[in-house]
Amino acid sequence: MLKGKKGVNKYNRIINDMLAVYNTAEICAYNEPFKCGLHLQPELQFIMSHSRDWDELQHIWTEWRRNTGRRIRDLYEQLVDLTNQAARLNTNMRQEVDEIKPLYELLHAYVRRRLREAYGPERISRSAPIPAHILGDMWGQSWSGIVPVTLPYPGKNLGYTPQTIFQLAEEYFISMNMSAMPEDFWQLSVLDQPADRHVHCQPSAWDFCNKHDYR
Repeated sequence: MLKGKKGVNKYNRIINDMLAVYNTAEICAYNEPFKCGLHLQPELQFIMSHSRDWDELQHIWTEWRRNTGRRIRDLYEQLVDLTNQAARLNTNMRQEVDEIKPLYELLHAYVRRRLREAYGPERISRSAPIPAHILGDMWGQSWSGIVPVTLPYPGKNLGYTPQTIFQLAEEYFISMNMSAMPEDFWQLSVLDQPADRHVHCQPSAWDFCNKHDYR
C-alpha cells in the first residue's frame, strides 16, 4: 500500500527512474534517417507542439515510445499499481470526476471538431477518441501546442486578464461546492510576469500545513 515514508520513497524512485529513461532516449528525425540523437527536450517536444504534419507527428510519437516503452514497462506497471492504491484511498475521487465530466466532454468535442477541420474527416472520426500524437506534446497532456488550431475567435481581444481568468476559475470551483480562496491568495500571489525580473512558475500545488496559505 502507498502508505508512509516507504511508499512515498518507492513512488519517487520509480518516477526518477522513468525520467532517466525519458531524458536519455534518442530517435531519428522523420524522413531524415541520418539526423539522429533527437531527445525529448528540446527537439522532440518542439516538433510535437509546432508541427502540423500528421505523418511526422505519428513517427515521433511512435519511435519515442518504441525506444522508451520496453525500458520502462516494469517501472510503469509498478507505478500504475501504486497510483491505483492511492486512488482507492481517495473516496471522493469518482464524485469529483463525475462533476467535471460534462464540461470535459464539451471541451473534448470542441477540440476534436477543430482538429478534424485541420486534418480532415478521413483521419479523425466525428465520434472517436482524438489521436494522441496530434495533441501538442508527447503525452497529449498539455494542449497549449495546439492553441493556434483550437483557439476560439482568433485575433479577438476578449478583455481577459490573468486576474479575471483566476476569478472565473474560482467561480467555477465554488459552483462545485468548493471553498473560495482566502484573501491572502489574491494579495500575495504573482499572477502577472513582473516587469523587473523573470519568474518561471511550475504548475504545482503545495499544502504548507498552516491551513491558510495555499498559493
